[in-house]
Formats: sequence, structure tokens, C-alpha cells
Amino acid sequence: MKVTCGREALNQAFQVASSVVPLRSTIPILQNVKVTARGKGPGGTLEVVGNDLEIGVRCTMGGTGDAKSPADVAEEGILVLPAARVSGLLRESQDEQVTLESDGNLATLRLKDSRYKIVGTDPADFPDLPAFDARSAVKVETSDFSAMIRRTIFATSEESTRYALTGILLDLREGELRLVASDGKRMAFVRKKTAGTGKPVKVIVPPKALQLLDRVLGEEDTVVQLQVEENQIKMQTSRAMIFSRLMEGSFPEYEEVIPKGADRKVSVPAAPFHSAMRRAALMTSDKGKAVKLSFSKNRLRLETRAAEIGESEIDLEIAYTAEPLEMVFNPDYFIDFLRVVEDASLEIDLKDRNTAAVLRAAGGDYTYLVMPLKIDL
Repeated sequence: MKVTCGREALNQAFQVASSVVPLRSTIPILQNVKVTARGKGPGGTLEVVGNDLEIGVRCTMGGTGDAKSPADVAEEGILVLPAARVSGLLRESQDEQVTLESDGNLATLRLKDSRYKIVGTDPADFPDLPAFDARSAVKVETSDFSAMIRRTIFATSEESTRYALTGILLDLREGELRLVASDGKRMAFVRKKTAGTGKPVKVIVPPKALQLLDRVLGEEDTVVQLQVEENQIKMQTSRAMIFSRLMEGSFPEYEEVIPKGADRKVSVPAAPFHSAMRRAALMTSDKGKAVKLSFSKNRLRLETRAAEIGESEIDLEIAYTAEPLEMVFNPDYFIDFLRVVEDASLEIDLKDRNTAAVLRAAGGDYTYLVMPLKIDL
């Protein structure tokens, strides 16, 4: 192998591939990254692959039409190199160009003022990623899918005892994709239209795989292609393919969790509500994260009370004409939601002080449910 390419582009590819490389493994080769040079001349390609058998990613540089990160391939070849070491060398350098050569499993990394010889591993032992079949894929607009990830991933559970809730439900229907996340105390549910021929499926995807996808999306990506199989999902962008094993377990029937018969409707300005919640949260303690929301005619009052901190009252003008209602919530759950909302105003459906509040945004395509705290404040 002999290939010359942009140092920054190769560095970014190595950083992404290295993000799935385990720090420790009973299979030592998984702590490496596979580099493959194909084609000849300035139109060649360079693939960088990381794989821990549960999640894998392939980043591609070069090829026809890639003016930002071309790869000039003088000689085709494959190398398997230690991820941490090569990533560190590329990250620390300030050079614009880098040349990578191979002599068997020995690699030479040439920069403007330095040269490194790195002992690699036999490529035959490195596990390949599965192929992506676009014929059975569905397509989602990149901006839509990125927003869907950000609007759900924060609501996943961190409790390993509730394994299914540590993932994100991907519910693929005819012409529509849904993502759902819940930790048992709140639930985020978002949906978008899709194009493609994928069959209806419900699977649980590890959050790490979706975070990785969001990380590799670039300006040139207009659509993301999704291919879901029995025990795995593959996600293709213009320059990367991410593979992930699916999670086992049973995800709750999320549509049945949304309260029915909520007869109190509230319209709240998003930015002022976000600010009020952040200020109220500052006056709570880690032992007692709680804020009382008092809804009355066209007014919302946020109140906190903590013996070791003090008290706060914040008033906000809203559109509300129903009977007065008081509810207590963890303010962090509202702040997480409001941080990813771009709407000027929100709609909130309420029933009583013991029933979950349902917040809606994005024209009704984004639903967020928050359980109240059963305490007095």
C-alpha cells in the first residue's frame, strides 16, 4: 500500500473508527483499525474501519467527486494498525498531508517533519463488517433523522436492570419512522415520513450507534439509508456505514402510555419557559429536585422550596383558561426536553396532579411525556 491524503481528513476518520474500539478486549485484534486503499491515482479511495463485534463503522475517503478529502493511491493494499497509537500521532501533527505505506504488516507513516514505523497485524484476522444492501433500505432526510436522535436519546434509562429501556425503540412503519425512548419516568416520541421499501419492524437500537451516526453526518449528506435485519441494523451515509447489533428485550407499548382524556390545554412560550425552569432548578438540591407548577388563568407560577437553599417564585404568562391545577415535577426532565425544542411555543395537555403531562412540539410530530412527583411542595 502507498497512499497520500489530507492529514485532518484521515485523523477524523481514525477518531470515528477508534470510538468503537474497546480499551480492553479478550480479542486483541479488535483494538486495531483496518485501513484499505483501493483504486489508482487521485481518484482512489481509503477506507478506515473499527469493529468491536457489537458496533462497527466504516469511513470512506476519496473517490470521484470528493474534493474535500481526496486519496491519491499509488499502490493498493490493506493494513491493520493499533487504533490508539495511530490516532494519537495523527491528532498531534499539524501537517496538511500524510503518506501511509506498507511492507507486509509493517506500516510507515510519513509526515512533513517525521516518520514512524508501526507494526501492524495480519488483516486476515480482522472481522469484516456486513455489506449494505440499498435495495431493502428506507431513506430519511438527514436533518430529520439527526433531530430525531437528539430529541429522544436523552430520555433513555441508565439503569442496567431495565435493559430494554437503555436503548431506543426504532418503529418502522409504512412511510413513517418513529423513535421512542423512556426511562420509566418520562418518554420521548418523535416521528417522520420516510421513503423506501423497508418492511414494518420494531427493534431496539443501542444509543451509541445512533450517537455515532449523528457524529459522522456531514454537509454533503442529504439522506440516511437504514437497513434493518433480524438482529442488526445498518445505517449508510455518503461517507460512512455504521453497523450495530440490536438489543434484546421488550419495549413498553408506548402509545398506550400516553394519557387519554386530558381536558386541560396549555400554550406556553418555549424560550421563557426554558429560562424559568433553569432558574428554578438552581434553587433545588440534589437530594430534592422538585418544582411546583401552579396553573391558573393565563399564568404559570414555578415554585421551589429547600430548607438548606431557600425558596423561589417565578411567574410566566401563558394561555390557560381551565380550572387551577398544581403539579410537582423534576425540573431536569423539562430542561432536557426544552434544550432540543426549536418551536416558539409548546402545547401541554394536563388531566390531574397524578397523571403525566404531555408536551407537544414540531407540529405534533414530537411528543414528550413527564410523570409528576407524588410529593407536596
